[in-house]
Amino acid sequence: MTDHQSLTRLRPVGLLEQFATARHSLGFYNNVAVSAFYSSRVVRDFSALAYVIFTALDAVIAGHPALSAIPVDEDTSAPYFARLPEIDLQEATTFVSSELVLDPYNEASMKELDKILEEQHNKGFRDQASSLPFWRMIVVYEPAKCSDFIACFVFHHALADGASGLAFHRAFQSALERADTIAATFGSIADNRGGHRLNNKFIARPPGRSLIPSLEDIHPLALSITYILKSLWNDWFRSRPSTVWTGLPITADPSKTKSRFQSMCLSQGTTTRLLKACRSHATTLTAAVEVLTAAAVLTELPTEYSIVRCQGAISLRRWLPHDIVNEDSFGDWVSRYVDEHRWTDSRDQPRKAIDLFSWDEARRVRKTIETELNKEGKDNVVGLLKYAGDIHQRFKGKIGKDRDETFEISNIGVYKTGFAGDMDCEWRVGRVVFSQCADVCGPAIGLSLATGGDGCLNIGFSWLEGIVEGRWMEQMMTTLRDLVDEVVQSE
Repeated sequence: MTDHQSLTRLRPVGLLEQFATARHSLGFYNNVAVSAFYSSRVVRDFSALAYVIFTALDAVIAGHPALSAIPVDEDTSAPYFARLPEIDLQEATTFVSSELVLDPYNEASMKELDKILEEQHNKGFRDQASSLPFWRMIVVYEPAKCSDFIACFVFHHALADGASGLAFHRAFQSALERADTIAATFGSIADNRGGHRLNNKFIARPPGRSLIPSLEDIHPLALSITYILKSLWNDWFRSRPSTVWTGLPITADPSKTKSRFQSMCLSQGTTTRLLKACRSHATTLTAAVEVLTAAAVLTELPTEYSIVRCQGAISLRRWLPHDIVNEDSFGDWVSRYVDEHRWTDSRDQPRKAIDLFSWDEARRVRKTIETELNKEGKDNVVGLLKYAGDIHQRFKGKIGKDRDETFEISNIGVYKTGFAGDMDCEWRVGRVVFSQCADVCGPAIGLSLATGGDGCLNIGFSWLEGIVEGRWMEQMMTTLRDLVDEVVQSE
C-alpha cells in the first residue's frame, strides 16, 4: 500500500474533474472505457504477447503523466492529484482467455465483450489498493492465436475524457510497433482460473513530468451576464412538461445503481451510406444519430409522452493552447449542449419511427451544435461550476428529483493511426468500442459512439437497472437499428 502523504503532489483537481471525483466519493462509479481490436501478422505465444503489451504500456506511461496520477481526498472540498512512484503493470492488467471474443462480426463474441465491459463499469477505483493507478487494462486474447487481442482501456473520468481513450490507443499502437523490435521471452505458469501470470515483474516508473493544467487554468471560460442570468432562471424555475420522459427519478438505492451496457455495431457499408446521406442532407453523423435515437425512443414510449431531451458532449480541445493540448493529449476537456425533440401529432395515432425521423430536424441539431462550438468555450456550463458551491452537496440534493434529460450522446469520432503515410504496420486496429458507466445523476440512457479502423460505427448503450427496463431498451435498440436500415435504404 502506498501512503498518500508520501506521494508527490501534482496539482488541485480542476472544476470539471471535481464532477467525476465527487460522484466517485459518493460511491457512484464514473469510469470510461475505449476498447480496440488489435491484430498482427506475427504468431506468438502468451508470454511473448504479454511482453510486448507491457513494454508498450511502459512507453505510453512515460509519455503521459495522467496515467500515473491518482485523485486524493475525493470526499473533501479540496481534492488533488498525486503521482504514483511506480506502477506494477501485472497488477494493472488482467488477461482474459476467450475462444469467442475476437470476432467482431460474431454476435456472440460482441455479447461476450459487452459483459466484460459491463462488469468493468460496475467496478470503481476508490476501494482498490492505493498503489494502483486509476486506470486498468483488460486484455482479451484467444489462447490458440496470441497474435490477436482486444485491449480494453478503462479509466476514471477525472483523469481523461473519451477522446483521450482514442489518444491512448494511438500511442499504444505506436508503442507496440517499437516493442516488437526487442527480443525477450518470459516464462509463464497457468493459474487456477485458466489464465496466465508471468514469473517476471514488470514495473513502470513514471518520469517526473508535470500534469497538464486543468481546463480553467488554460481557458478563461468567460461568462456573459446574460448567460449567467438565464442559467439562474432555468435553475430556479425549471420547466418540465408532464409529457417529457426521462426515466425514473434519481436515486441512491443500491438496487437501482447497477450500470448495464450493450453495444450495437453498424456494418462498414451501412456506416458509409449513413455518412454519405448525412453529407447530402447538410448535417453530421452525431446530429443524425441524435434524431434517429429520439425517434426510436418516442416510438417505444407510451403515447402520454411526446418529448425527449438530449444532452450532447462537445470537446473543447480545439479552443485550448495547441502547445499544451492537442488530439494526443490526456485530460478532461469537454462541455455540452442540450436539445429537445417533440412529437406533435395526435396521441391516438400509432407511432412509426420513420415518421418521427426528419432530415430537417437533423439539420437543426447540427446548427445547435455549431452555435455551441462558435462560442469557442465561452458561455458554457463548465464555466458555471465556479459558482456551484459544494459539488458533493449538489449531487446529494439531486436524490429523489427527476432527471433533466432523456439521453446523452457522446461521439469521440474515428480512430486514426498516428503513423504518417502508408506505413506498413505490423499491428493494426480494427473495431473500436466506446463505453461509459450509466450516470446515477444524469440522463436515463447514454449513447457512446466511435468508428474504428474497420470503418464500422459502434454505438454503446448504457442505462441503470431499475431506472430503465432492460426489455424496453432491447426493443428500443431494435427499433433504432431497423430505422437506420430504413433511412439508409431510402437514400
